[in-house]
Amino acid sequence: MALMLRLVRRHTPSCLASAPKGKRPLDYRRCACPIYVKGWDGLQKQDRASLRTGDWAEAERLVENMKQTRVAPMLLSHAAERFLIDQDRRALARETVRKYRYLLGLVGKALKGPLEDITPEKLREFLGGLGVAPLTQRKQLERLRSFFKFCVDSGWLAINPALAVRPPQVREKQVMPFTQEEFGKILTACTNPKHRAFILLGRYSGMRIKDVACLEKTRIRAGRLFIYTDKTGTPVHLPLPQVVLTALEAFPHVSERYYFWSGNGSRDGHSRSWVDELRDNVFSVCGVPGARSHRVRHTFFVDLLSNGVSLEEAAKLGGHRNSQVTEKYYGAWIKKRQDQAEEAVTRIWAKDPVVVAGMKAVEGVQ
Repeated sequence: MALMLRLVRRHTPSCLASAPKGKRPLDYRRCACPIYVKGWDGLQKQDRASLRTGDWAEAERLVENMKQTRVAPMLLSHAAERFLIDQDRRALARETVRKYRYLLGLVGKALKGPLEDITPEKLREFLGGLGVAPLTQRKQLERLRSFFKFCVDSGWLAINPALAVRPPQVREKQVMPFTQEEFGKILTACTNPKHRAFILLGRYSGMRIKDVACLEKTRIRAGRLFIYTDKTGTPVHLPLPQVVLTALEAFPHVSERYYFWSGNGSRDGHSRSWVDELRDNVFSVCGVPGARSHRVRHTFFVDLLSNGVSLEEAAKLGGHRNSQVTEKYYGAWIKKRQDQAEEAVTRIWAKDPVVVAGMKAVEGVQ
């Protein structure tokens, strides 16, 4: 991979003093101010060095000579390491960084060597060999595109190979909440009071499995669950029904700080163990077809939206980062939209000649 270099001129104070409005472009060619070259050394850092000349033609000749020199290619493992460091610098969510770290670890095992050796075809083979669902593969491709864009922006690659990989088709499954009858069967199957408290809290708070599994006791005060602090600095709370509060006190807590966690080990590992525990001890024996943990959260959102809670408020109470996420999965359950659709259809039928004639015929018989 050739060096990626560009010329910039560092104007002296006297040069800028004679310029219109005291400014000149970095690629200005009609002065003798010193010229620097900016680019990458082929490894990790951006570099800038003086060419010791003020002549633009001479500077271009020097840069052309530099571009003939091959440099040590950036290795995939080194690029991944620097990408993850940048993720930490940007203070991204820990779960987001974890997913990138996991994916790049898989990529590093499958595609070793220089970045420039990675082709779209190799990425297609890698993604196809993961053995994951189309939706998961689509998300993995999005993360790969983000990683290789970082590599391009850093000057380690000329093009992003992941852009040439087409994502798989994903057929979105309709969200299926539990009916009241189904949820009653699930509670009946909870012979362990800890399981009952876990499911009730998830149902009436809408929290994700991980958030329930690692919930701190201090987040519940006076029957209200603290969700987060919004952009205005206002805390967002959700009232919890008494049945949930009673269930949370009906079993010995794992620690002084948490309801369901000792605080030891990773949050991810602990939440996965809860998914397995509920599957084996509750959902597999409750007699509800297709019962699984995430449908508990679906039930919370659908209950709110089908009873007139606005999309924005439902998103806020459910901890979604914006209402677009809520609309994507639960838009079909918004009561206001259903009512408006029914009203629109009724107005249309009222003008339809066949419908009108039929109504008159019925009235005549009566």
